[in-house]
Amino acid sequence: MKKSLILLAILIGMQVAAWAQSADYPALMTQTLDAMQTAASPTDYQEAANRFERLAALQADAWLPNYWAAYCYTLMSYMAEKETEKDQFADKALAFFDKMKAARIENDETWVLRAYIAQARLSADPMNRWRTDGVMFQECLGKARAINPQNPRIDLLQGQNLLYTPEGFGGGAKNACPHLRQAEQKFGVFVPASAHHPNWGKEYIHEILSACAE
Repeated sequence: MKKSLILLAILIGMQVAAWAQSADYPALMTQTLDAMQTAASPTDYQEAANRFERLAALQADAWLPNYWAAYCYTLMSYMAEKETEKDQFADKALAFFDKMKAARIENDETWVLRAYIAQARLSADPMNRWRTDGVMFQECLGKARAINPQNPRIDLLQGQNLLYTPEGFGGGAKNACPHLRQAEQKFGVFVPASAHHPNWGKEYIHEILSACAE
């Protein structure tokens, strides 16, 4: 058993080394992001997450591979049907967030992502989790807003959360739409720090805004 594990570790190491030699880090990030953006299933996102994890191991001082791995698992949590599966993927996303936090990488994008993870967990069982994950969601968005209020993903997540919250609890389109419209305006002028930095959300803001036209 021990020999098998050692052999497996060697094979994985050889695979990672060969993969690293095929292109430099920026090119590998671009390739993996392109693959993620065309993902259409949990299997596709899992493959992208695996590649980001390998990149994180290769480029220990870079936070973006961990960020995107967490993002992939967050999307997989939303796509899962069973509560247990949703939680498993959200927990994996949180593990990558924790790696960034341990490295003292805390910026508006990482806090938005942490809020997104909390929202994924909340969506699995809203009635029982609004006091925990619901509170965490708001706290993380508050931290992100304090750092950079012009980040469009803050208003996007806030509006999305309110849109699917019953009106009796302060949600509904009336309360959500101002945030969604602000997100649309901010997306119009938002420029990511690089082609590898977070730039998600703009692709479906118009679909969500359709609820504001009713």
